[in-house]
Amino acid sequence: MQKKIPLVIGLGITGRSLVNYLANIHKEIVIIEDSIDQALLDEIKQPNLTLHVNPSINDDLLRKISTIYPSPGIPTDHDIFSYASKFDIEISSDIQEFIKFNSSRKILVTGTNGKTSTCLIIKNLFENFLPDLNTLVMGNIGEPVLDNINKNIDISIIEISSFQLELLKEIEFDIGLLLNIEEDHIDRHLNFENYKKIKYSVLKNSSFNISFDSVISILSIFSLSCSIVVAPIILLVTNGRSFTNALAKVEGAMPYLLARLTYFSIAFSPLIVLCLSKRLAHNVN
Repeated sequence: MQKKIPLVIGLGITGRSLVNYLANIHKEIVIIEDSIDQALLDEIKQPNLTLHVNPSINDDLLRKISTIYPSPGIPTDHDIFSYASKFDIEISSDIQEFIKFNSSRKILVTGTNGKTSTCLIIKNLFENFLPDLNTLVMGNIGEPVLDNINKNIDISIIEISSFQLELLKEIEFDIGLLLNIEEDHIDRHLNFENYKKIKYSVLKNSSFNISFDSVISILSIFSLSCSIVVAPIILLVTNGRSFTNALAKVEGAMPYLLARLTYFSIAFSPLIVLCLSKRLAHNVN
């Protein structure tokens, strides 16, 4: 029986990262890309890899496919999805693969606004309070997750968009963080209710949920209190310059702390959660 091969749709940053990752597992990969560019193919440096670029999408092709990996933003009405349903082909994504095979603690951050700011704040908090841990930010922030899958990481902070959440199947991770929801990407998701449902899905499979509307959460109240008390200390004592610089990259000339106090209070929660879980695990042992 012929061994089946994966299919990647889209050859942007995520698509190329997927191909390079899959090349470590497969000798052949199918690529579907509407605007193929030889320069993009040249970036895939896998000497023993055979690429099948833009073959005809038909039954014969799909019978050979093991898994389909769409890049974020591929239209949901793309022909490939109807074939996937017809032949019961698994649809996966780069973030799905990373969550499954990387052993780090994973924090997924989403929201209509403030994702990048919050990811940078969380990273800075971990670097200041738990400097012995290797903490990386990746995902929609511009660093494909699969470029880091074989690195020795303790904490992975993953910025995830609604397009990426759409592709994420049920899989458990440590913390899901939902910052806010405002009407956006309606051309993609058809209506606001669909968009909200996709955004809330970040909370569905996480071991611990942190969201903007969890007003009755003791942790949220505690986090806000901590942020008000600890933020000035961080700014003045613990590497405050790098903290403000991180925010400056995103916020420009805005007053960093006051403008993003809400994000800071939410961002403080993962640090508390993981510190508490680490202490609890230590006590149990």
